[in-house]
Amino acid sequence: MFEARRLYGLLFILLLLTPAAFGQDITGIINGRVSDSSGAVIPGVNVTLTSPAIQGNRTAVSGETGAYQFLLIPAGSYTLKFELPGFKTVNHDGIIVQVQKTTAINVTLEVSATAETVNVTGESPVVDVQNATVGVNFNSAMLRDIPNSRDIWIVLGQSPGVNMTRYDVGGSTMGSQTGFRAYGTTGQNSFNLDGITTTDGSGSAGWYFDYGTFSEIQVSAAANAAEVQTPGALMNTVIKSGGNDFHGRAYIDWETKKFQTKNVADEMRRACPATAAAAASFTGPCGVFTGDQFSRYNDFNVDMGGFIKKDKLWWYASWRDQYSDLITQLGIRDTAVNQYGMPLNGAASIESGGHYTTRLRIPTVKFNWQVTKNNQFVFLWQHSRKKAPYRSGAASGVDRYKYIIESTGNQKDPSDGRKVQWTSILSPKLTMDLKIADSEYIFPQYSHVEKTPVNDTVTLLIRGGFPGPFVQWRKHWDFGGTTSYFTEGLGGNHNLKFGYDTYWEATRDFTMTYPGGGYQLVLANGVPSQVLVRDYPYTSKNAVYQNAAFAQDKWQIGRRLTLNLGVRWDRYAPYYADQFNNHEGPFGNPSTWLPAGVAIPQTTITKTHVAYFKNVVPRFSFAYDLFGNGRTAIKGSAGRYSWNPSFSLASSANPNRGGTYTFTWDGTLPITKQYLLSRPRPNSN
Repeated sequence: MFEARRLYGLLFILLLLTPAAFGQDITGIINGRVSDSSGAVIPGVNVTLTSPAIQGNRTAVSGETGAYQFLLIPAGSYTLKFELPGFKTVNHDGIIVQVQKTTAINVTLEVSATAETVNVTGESPVVDVQNATVGVNFNSAMLRDIPNSRDIWIVLGQSPGVNMTRYDVGGSTMGSQTGFRAYGTTGQNSFNLDGITTTDGSGSAGWYFDYGTFSEIQVSAAANAAEVQTPGALMNTVIKSGGNDFHGRAYIDWETKKFQTKNVADEMRRACPATAAAAASFTGPCGVFTGDQFSRYNDFNVDMGGFIKKDKLWWYASWRDQYSDLITQLGIRDTAVNQYGMPLNGAASIESGGHYTTRLRIPTVKFNWQVTKNNQFVFLWQHSRKKAPYRSGAASGVDRYKYIIESTGNQKDPSDGRKVQWTSILSPKLTMDLKIADSEYIFPQYSHVEKTPVNDTVTLLIRGGFPGPFVQWRKHWDFGGTTSYFTEGLGGNHNLKFGYDTYWEATRDFTMTYPGGGYQLVLANGVPSQVLVRDYPYTSKNAVYQNAAFAQDKWQIGRRLTLNLGVRWDRYAPYYADQFNNHEGPFGNPSTWLPAGVAIPQTTITKTHVAYFKNVVPRFSFAYDLFGNGRTAIKGSAGRYSWNPSFSLASSANPNRGGTYTFTWDGTLPITKQYLLSRPRPNSN
């Protein structure tokens, strides 16, 4: 009991001393026991770890129970060397380490009076008999060889327990995020780019990554340990590093409409009968249309890595250029229009079959610097730029006919992820991993032209400029790190892990006014109906500040049973910041063009915390090596998770919003302040 108090007292002290904060771990663990041919444990065995994935080597010594352990091991293939005078040396090669997995290597040493070496190859266990997380790890070979369209949503769709809401066919969803459910849970997901948190809100990936840079992707769909905050899926991606040898890879694919066939016959494309009488004598299919076709799709990806100084300074760089051009029902232009900018006779665009294009360009740079034998510094930067010049034309195929090119939104956004990381091997049993990371995501939709937006509520056609221009800016700061400590005794071996996290996510949503005059015209089958006026532009500022702490113990009892005991504390503080809205609409202050008695939203807003959420949640799981050979395990888990309100809760409560006012319209143009004052009192929202 006294030793237990000392152990958890040490845990508490180290928890207090750990610098803020922790991120999702992108490393693995190697552990095991050393025994002789009789099964008796052997302490004092020197264990040396080498791999192309690490700079130099690492060493450990088996303890009083014969146990040894290596923490913070990057994913890759490893070799272990076991040495003790009086015993044969054992070289164990081809040990595979995966992200957030424990690879158990138990070794038997044979007595020998001479210096002999035993080589063991290809016996790395494929079952993690110490963790109960439900998920899958995609290593570099799988990422390279599994047929897919090379993005993270395709990988999610190939993971057990994850169901996608739509499917990619030959790159058809390139540059678009896809919704999904993980064991029935929607949202509340976590996304990490080599330890950089990119999660947008409470469950989106944020932006787009370079698939070719990944050395491994881990998808954990359920039963996560205490370091994972939310109940949805966790996606960990690990970016390649340089090495002591130069390496590189080039990838290119190309697709045109010749690679795509049509499975809709002429009979299926017939117009369906418009009346019940006509339908009575009608047989066969009708009203089925061909989907979008590729005009061109290509993906060019090249990367390379190497060293500036072997075992001291490595570098890695990558470039990806991905492009998609779909032929859709998006209109090109109208050859004849009425005075309101709509095509004559309410018809759709005379020239149709516009091109909906998307382009992603992503450079990546990474450096690994082995400052000393036990201290490493890592720098990573990945930039992503997306261009989708006809964004609103990306609706489902049956809706794209509503738009022509100039009425769509023009998206051109940059995104960035950066981190600096410091890893220390303080002793063979104590490690610390610290980082500072940030990510930034900008999502704009601009109008192509300064023309008054016009839409028809009957024909559903949309013309003029883009009716809802905006710019959304997301910013994340994460001060990251973990501390792990390994000890023997107290009923088994304990791998203790803990941390404290400080995380800040903010959004600035700049909503612009209507282009071409500041108002939108509404028709009903070509007849003037309404005019919408906004007192825009304005900027809404919202954020969430999170503090969290966790502690977990991987407790190995004997040779077969492992208990994972964890507890997590989360504190969320969503708030909206100090901000101001001058409510200057297209005709000046709304009080000068709104009828008397119409309320105008609040002008000055002070910083307000919307709520505070504090939760302490337990996590428990077990894994039992059924036959003791590392090939079959029985696992179970139970736990609770906190709900991440993100900035969305503050955004919904923020009183800073512009008013949209609806007036009746008799066709008069142009719209003036005097005209609005003559109309009936408007509805507003």
